[in-house]
Amino acid sequence: MKNVAKIVVTFLVFLTILGGFARGIKKDVKKNVEAISMLKKGSLESCPNYTVEQLVNSSIKNPKWERIVDNGITYVNISGLTASGRPADVLMQFWIRADGDGSFGLEAFEIDEEDQNEFVALVFLGQMCEAAKTTKKKAKKAMEEQQQ
Repeated sequence: MKNVAKIVVTFLVFLTILGGFARGIKKDVKKNVEAISMLKKGSLESCPNYTVEQLVNSSIKNPKWERIVDNGITYVNISGLTASGRPADVLMQFWIRADGDGSFGLEAFEIDEEDQNEFVALVFLGQMCEAAKTTKKKAKKAMEEQQQ
């Protein structure tokens, strides 16, 4: 009987620890979704009529969005292959303001795993804005053609 009681107590302790671990994972998943969602819905001062998600989708094939935390700072990395021109792997890293006020900024930009300077990053962001405009125009034209 003592062995059964020990097994039951051990099992209950294990479930308690596992439950705490699962709650921690759930909180991390929620934080990941919140940070990524905030960035996706945000817009750049240089291209205010489009969300970051629209910019990314018009310029990067199958983008991967990932939240990371380093030294207490939250970042969202966006990576993928450029959608036009010579294919290149790009990585854009944005910092996210911790208090959730919607502020974010570009922290780093890489092409084919090489760091790029601010000028190159700004040029790429400008190209992303132009690609989003073109995508929107094409979608509008296609809708007009369907309605005729």
